[in-house]
Amino acid sequence: MESIIDAIENSLNQGRTRTSFTYLANGEDPETPVSLLELRQVSLRIASLLPPQSTVILLLPQGTDFIKAFFGCLYAQAIAVPVALPTRNRGLDSIRNIVADASISIGITSRNSLTKLQSWFGEDGSAIGVRWLFVEDFPDIGTYTFDRPKSQQLAFLQYTSGSTGMPKAVMVTHENIVANSRIIQKCFQNTTESVSVCWLPSFHDMGLMDGIIQPVFSGFPSILMSPLHFVQRPARWLNALTRYRATYSGGPNFAYDFCVDRIKEEELSGLDLSHLQCLYNGSEPVRLNTIRRFAEHFSSAGFNITKMLTCYGLAEATLAVATSKLGQAPGIVQKQGADLVSSGGTHEDTKVRIVNPETAALCADGDVGEVWASGKSISPGYWNRPNQTADAFVDLEGERYLRTGDLGFLWGDELFVTGRIKDLIIIRGKNHYPQDIEQTVFNAHPSLQPNGGAAFPVEWGGEESLVVVQEIRRSFSLEADYECIINEICSQINQHHGLRPLDVIIVRPGTIPKTTSGKLQRSVYRQLWNEARLKPIATLQDYILRRNLKA
Repeated sequence: MESIIDAIENSLNQGRTRTSFTYLANGEDPETPVSLLELRQVSLRIASLLPPQSTVILLLPQGTDFIKAFFGCLYAQAIAVPVALPTRNRGLDSIRNIVADASISIGITSRNSLTKLQSWFGEDGSAIGVRWLFVEDFPDIGTYTFDRPKSQQLAFLQYTSGSTGMPKAVMVTHENIVANSRIIQKCFQNTTESVSVCWLPSFHDMGLMDGIIQPVFSGFPSILMSPLHFVQRPARWLNALTRYRATYSGGPNFAYDFCVDRIKEEELSGLDLSHLQCLYNGSEPVRLNTIRRFAEHFSSAGFNITKMLTCYGLAEATLAVATSKLGQAPGIVQKQGADLVSSGGTHEDTKVRIVNPETAALCADGDVGEVWASGKSISPGYWNRPNQTADAFVDLEGERYLRTGDLGFLWGDELFVTGRIKDLIIIRGKNHYPQDIEQTVFNAHPSLQPNGGAAFPVEWGGEESLVVVQEIRRSFSLEADYECIINEICSQINQHHGLRPLDVIIVRPGTIPKTTSGKLQRSVYRQLWNEARLKPIATLQDYILRRNLKA
């Protein structure tokens, strides 16, 4: 198999037509399913309108129109560029930058979507130099003769989430897609009898590979919903798992805390998760407490902790790099006083090495270094960025490896991810991982929002110092004793990490910036702090100033 198009053609030729996509329009009510045959027919109509090798921006909401447009690009041998729809003024600059960066002159959208954006992009999109094709106008008749893509051809550009810098376009080939799809199929044991439910955004690598491409590759039905509908009411996700007797689903670590915190006791009675074979936690870090909380909270619904698989991946590896084993609880290692959860081992031809990022020397088992990965899933590089490609994709042991920028260690054949190199906090010569400090902070007081904080270093007085920003829970925002909360945060940080923060800033709920995959954008908050543009409810520096004035 050279491409995911081969998977569609082979399935139809062999009469395997169980693959279908059903979108839950409001997170609950299903639209008419799209069969594999219908998907092929509409995709070919779209392909007839696209020049081969062109870069095509997909500006569509979550749903089956996006899937048809994506595969239309692949049938045309055009290069799909999935992006997030802007909301109000957010995301507009990103789209303009992507259009310029990827030399895009053609796009696929809906009339409704463009109507909302006309004041920014012009009536026909000409304000950003794009000619739009509308899903409502795709021809209902006609045939399109196509050549199957070759393995080394580019299939799509996956713009990185920008958790540590400006987004870059990762080039993903058909070989990358097939190799990574085979890994996902094998480690999660997906078959034609599997059923998927996915709320992850389709323009993101996890939602695209797991919610759309994996069902086509393995030949099973996929139920889709919008991330917004999940965030509004996370019970919708588990209700869909129950209703469609899903065997396969997952999300980032924060989603599981979100379910425990937001799904009420009275909503548990109708849930049945006993048919799940795999519920993956694809985030770094994966938190042991999160896994245990979720397993305990939903045990009455038939969920078993051995059904939660942990995994590690990134766009430059198409998606999956390592996963834990089906039917086994993930490995746990205690390091620097913290319980670290394994992301599992590698599969197929994927290899992982832990390398000293400064000397390029291999690290011993258990020593922390940069995670390097190789294999057929690894991207050729970044679109039109030869220097950054040369920096990130390097030779080791006679093979081409990706420098992930993530820190971790190997213990046996399992990978433990500890954080990002660029996020590492070094104070007085000692390394501190921000996620460890962030967990200490939100556990310091019941008024603080789990997964709602960011810890980062700043230069102050000629040395590195710690600053923490933390959201308050909505239910506590009016009645909280902020001085008491800040004192407790400082006490816990000192007790567990031996640090005294320069500043602790309490902010309103929902203000911590995150990427589309739920990763914290610590660099954004560091910049806001340096520029004095934060809008705090309370700060440690305010209380220190008041005490000094009273003295």
